[in-house]
Amino acid sequence: IEEDAVVERAILDKRVRVGKGARLGGGAGEKEIRLTLVGKNATLPPGLVVEAGAVIEPDVAPSDFAAGVVRAGETVRAQERR
Repeated sequence: IEEDAVVERAILDKRVRVGKGARLGGGAGEKEIRLTLVGKNATLPPGLVVEAGAVIEPDVAPSDFAAGVVRAGETVRAQERR
């Protein structure tokens, strides 16, 4: 977990890298507690925002993120690499 990154109410598997200034989870004050899940070997780019309830599957790379925000309920999957 790099500098200025914030991780709240999230489960991170082994060898996950959270880029500088990224924000994962949160949601304090919500009626329903939702966890953010991040799979093994995932690399999250600097400044990424992942809302509570989102899922990042294993082996995801920075290039797999279409936008700078992953919304609650969304799942990001690793693209096939050659």
